[in-house]
Amino acid sequence: MRSSAAAYFYGAPSRWLARRTLDLFKVQEGLLDKEDIANGGAVRARLPYPDARSLRPKALRHLDMDKVRAVLDRNQVVEKAQRLRQLVESGEALHDEREGKLERLKASALDELAVTEEMRQAFGQGVVAEQGAEAFASADTISNYLSPDFFGLYDKRQAFLRQGPGGRHIHLAEEYLEERYLELFSEIKARFLKDGVLDEAAAMDYVEARSFIDTMLHEMGHTMGMMHNFAGSADAINFDRQWWDLKAKAGMVDGKRPVPEWNIQDEAGFDEALQAGMRAMQSSTSMEYMSTYGSDIETGLYDVAWVKYVYFDAVEIFDTDHPDVNITRERAKLFQRGALHYTFYPELVSDAAEYGARADALYRRKTVGFRKVSENPLLVEVPYRFCGDSYVGAAADCERWDQGVDNFERTLKHVLDYQNYYWFNAFKRERLAFGTNVYGYIGYIYKRQFMPMLDQYKHWVNEELIVRADEPCVWWEDGQRQQESDRFVADACGLAGFVGSAEAVNLLASVITTPDVGCYARLKTAATRPRPPTPPTAG
Repeated sequence: MRSSAAAYFYGAPSRWLARRTLDLFKVQEGLLDKEDIANGGAVRARLPYPDARSLRPKALRHLDMDKVRAVLDRNQVVEKAQRLRQLVESGEALHDEREGKLERLKASALDELAVTEEMRQAFGQGVVAEQGAEAFASADTISNYLSPDFFGLYDKRQAFLRQGPGGRHIHLAEEYLEERYLELFSEIKARFLKDGVLDEAAAMDYVEARSFIDTMLHEMGHTMGMMHNFAGSADAINFDRQWWDLKAKAGMVDGKRPVPEWNIQDEAGFDEALQAGMRAMQSSTSMEYMSTYGSDIETGLYDVAWVKYVYFDAVEIFDTDHPDVNITRERAKLFQRGALHYTFYPELVSDAAEYGARADALYRRKTVGFRKVSENPLLVEVPYRFCGDSYVGAAADCERWDQGVDNFERTLKHVLDYQNYYWFNAFKRERLAFGTNVYGYIGYIYKRQFMPMLDQYKHWVNEELIVRADEPCVWWEDGQRQQESDRFVADACGLAGFVGSAEAVNLLASVITTPDVGCYARLKTAATRPRPPTPPTAG
């Protein structure tokens, strides 16, 4: 493990975030007028969920798996995967054609003639340099607009604008409307809302205390030497034990394992699990950047394991002396990133007949000196996922502010963020700088929602169709090793990536077919519109 120490705590932003969190609760309970949030827009009536009074995000997808399989067959995914493998092996798929195309563009008249006045106004050439001064690009050409350097200037501008007074980072309230807040909001309602009246001062103190604990745990970790771990939100075997019980509430596959979220049918059970805090339990460490602020108020199993290793030369092993723990080093290899869908993890560790016993087996552990693991081949070390700042984006589960244990869940999170936050993100709402630069809205949506969805698709293609293309999908069931050849569409392996990719494509189709906001009027129909004269016929 690597270590690094640096701790910062911003007291004022803590108060601001607590206020915005409480405001979101008040909106949900009807205590804050919607006009205060959207400058007079009928937000609740336009939000994409059935209950117009609730700001509750959508969270479910019901997929017809027969149609999914039909899409696979119709689009010849197996054949295309084989073709992709051939391109990779020949080196053709690794060739980057962008630089050559830019060079050819620079040598053509199109480079200068294709720049229109509309493009100049939309993109502009003025950006903010690192010191805040205005900087200008040297050439007004198409190739300049496509240049990586030009978009690098945009990154600098965004970084500058995100810094508030004194260099303090600015967070917006609209970034925090999340399922992870359901448990917190339930607590606020039970503690501080009586007969429709909110004890605002007490509620504010409570929310701020949660925010303070969240940040303090994180920064205490830094002072002890811990680095960020952006894979903690996908480390299912090291979530809270109760998380596995809540996953089972939404349905089980033949009583063996939880239903994957793309195939949940029991909406009531899923809703009950969310209300009980299932999303808030989806983390193994306080060193993550979770999708919400103030929701991570306990140390995780990773944090404890890190202290054991760094300060005491000790690691955790599965307690194979217990009769319900049947894991071997062969089985444990399937805990590696991307090897197996997380719903099959309890069956890797235990052959017990009951699901609860198998889930318990995940947490039956001992602590031993780490040298003993290498000396005794029968000892199986408990794996922990780790991904620091240097590797953000390098793996499907290594992202800041993400949520979800598989590709589908992480993609759906970004899809729902786009849908649920549209009326917050796409309108001015008293933000003075909104609309002054095309990158303000487009850049935010692209980098926070569309680009992460694209990354999930890329990682699915890379891991399932290239890296593991020649490997079968392997899992354990009732103590027996199971296998399927087409791993990239198997329930136990790559199907999550495929249905996640479909969600992203569906969102894109929805976006490009949605008309711009404006005033529209019905035109005359073809029957009443004057017809043009019929041209004379020859002869």
